[in-house]
Amino acid sequence: MLVWIRWEAQMALHAKINIVNFWPGFSLASGFVRYFLDVVFDSYAVVPSEEEADIVLASVYPANQTRPFPEKTIAYIGENIRPDYRNCRYSISYDFDTYGDRNCRLPGWYRHLSWPGYVRHSPAIDGKAIHGFEPLVDIDSLYRPRPLPSAADKELFCCFVASFPEPHRMLAVERLARIGRVDIFGMIAGKPYQASKFELLSRYRFNLCFENSIFPGWYTESSCRLGLAAASRCIIPTAGLYWISTRGH
Repeated sequence: MLVWIRWEAQMALHAKINIVNFWPGFSLASGFVRYFLDVVFDSYAVVPSEEEADIVLASVYPANQTRPFPEKTIAYIGENIRPDYRNCRYSISYDFDTYGDRNCRLPGWYRHLSWPGYVRHSPAIDGKAIHGFEPLVDIDSLYRPRPLPSAADKELFCCFVASFPEPHRMLAVERLARIGRVDIFGMIAGKPYQASKFELLSRYRFNLCFENSIFPGWYTESSCRLGLAAASRCIIPTAGLYWISTRGH
């Protein structure tokens, strides 16, 4: 995909990019989108309108909006939503499917790795922020074996961190609570957890980890966080992860 993005950029000596439909509070001052553009393009300028842009980078907030120039639009999808090629030429998403070489898989947990030159947004302590409180993960550390500590070293039984009380999540919490105490954190408990989840999870023998929906390729930062937190055991009751593993991913 980087090949065709570079080709698009070379159509103009100085690529002009319009960025639309990103999340509230989005900024190019730092963050993964800024890093992505800096890596892909040798030279670019952000312009205010789709009409004057060489490339339109359109996200999904809100989704399903008709784009006036789909032939030069790249959809940047950070949710469990499929690309709509009626409104874009190419897409960047979590999906494994290349959709005929039109989609590049870029899972969200990449944002939590310490890429050279990457400067992440600092989380705003405004009562709403729920991400970015953990340090970026050294990429080389992912290749090193991490021995599991003994469950006897953990002071607490199980924790669950989430924002939404999805029924399957709550059923799992209720059933596990019959075995031992399950501590609940995050918006599901009434307020965002604004501290390092690495440190939190490392205190527990188990962590209950649901992805918030199921689709091939939909892996958020949760699975990455679990392994790096050195939790003794990870309970991952999402059919999606097992479903993907049967396909060899």
